[in-house]
Parts: sequence; structure tokens; C-alpha cells
Amino acid sequence: MKARFLALCAAGLLAAASTASAQTGGFTLFGKSEVNSIKDEQRAVAPISDPYFHEDSFVSSDLRAWGIYQKFPKGGLINGGDAKVYALQFRLAITDRLQLVAYKDGYSDLSAGLIDEEGWNDVAAGLKYAVIQDWKNEFHLAIGLGYEFPIGDAKVLQNNGEIRAWASVNKGFGKLHLGATLNVFYATSTDEALGHSDYLSWHLHADYYLCKWFSPVIEVNGYHAYNKHDAVAGF
Repeated sequence: MKARFLALCAAGLLAAASTASAQTGGFTLFGKSEVNSIKDEQRAVAPISDPYFHEDSFVSSDLRAWGIYQKFPKGGLINGGDAKVYALQFRLAITDRLQLVAYKDGYSDLSAGLIDEEGWNDVAAGLKYAVIQDWKNEFHLAIGLGYEFPIGDAKVLQNNGEIRAWASVNKGFGKLHLGATLNVFYATSTDEALGHSDYLSWHLHADYYLCKWFSPVIEVNGYHAYNKHDAVAGF
């Protein structure tokens, strides 16, 4: 299996300084949340380098705006070019354990290979349940299930339905916060122009609290296609 890795660099560190902490919003529709009662140094930074699929284990309510730029290497089917994505994520804590996550939407500007198009992304949403929320020992474990609705524009490689299941874990050690997420994706659309595949992804996160406004962050993401079906492109 071929893996792809993305390591966070300086631009991500600057983003970490301004992005909201993962446990900022203590509002819940039903019941009461402990989010607002924890110390600032215990607040982990929200995932940055893969905002669609790196989901932490905390249940909060927030709105996150994203701008993503991806430059493709030369060679192969894509042969250079870039992609720009603008998106908005929405999370709502239904209870202190159950969260609605609208994790994918937005607009893409894709200029790569034979493609030079703009269009809307698919919309994906799901539910996350916190199996363990141990604030005293700073340990959190959650599972989730979501679906990507194939309503985007195929000209920017969208309009692809898939089921996503995930599990995540977070552990704090005072000012140091570690996290990991594992996703499994199952394709429900079989008429894609470049074929379809089932795949999994994993995501690792570490951040260290320096002050209320800045935490250095390191993240690594990997992707593996385990059932390529009729996929004709290696991405």
C-alpha cells in the first residue's frame, strides 16, 4: 500500500496561534458541559493540517472557517498545478457526549493536469459520541459515523458519495497535548470518472501550550487505499 504524508510546517504554526482551542464552545442543546471549567493550559489546539478528516475527541460547539492551498508535484497524471479550497465547518454539542459534525463543504478552485475548473464540494456530516470524557486525567475517547452526500461538482472531482467511520483519542500531560484519529471510508458512488476506492486514513497531533495565544503544533497524516476497485489514478 502506498502512503502519503503531510507534515505541518511554519504556516501551520501561525494558524495555530489564531485558531480556536478544541474545547472552546461549552454550549449544549441538552445538559451541561464541563468545557468552560478547564484551565487554559489543558486546552488542546484543534486539528489544522487535515480539517476534514482529523477529528478530535472533544464535544463542543463552534464554527471554523478554512482556507486550504495544495501544490501538486510534477509528473504522473496530475503533473503539477494546484488546488485552493474555501470551507466552513460547523459543530454542535447536542449533549456533553453527543455532537453533530458538519465536517465537509466549501468551494474548490482546481488547476491541475487537464483540469482547470471551479465548483462546489460535496457536503458531509455525521455524529460523534464521546465514549470517555475524563477531564481529571485528561483522557478522551470518541467514535463517529458520517456520510458524504454526492451533491458537489464532478468537474472538480466531487460528486462522490462515501460512508466514513472513525475513532479518536486525546491525552493531555499538563501543557502537552497528544491526539490520534483513525478513519475508514467506504465508497457508495461507483460511476466516478477516475474510478473509486475504499481507503483508510490516520492522523497524529501534538501541541504544547506556551501562552493563551500561541501553541506550536506538529501533525502527520497518512492515507492508504485498501480496495482500489476500478480506480485509475493513484490519489
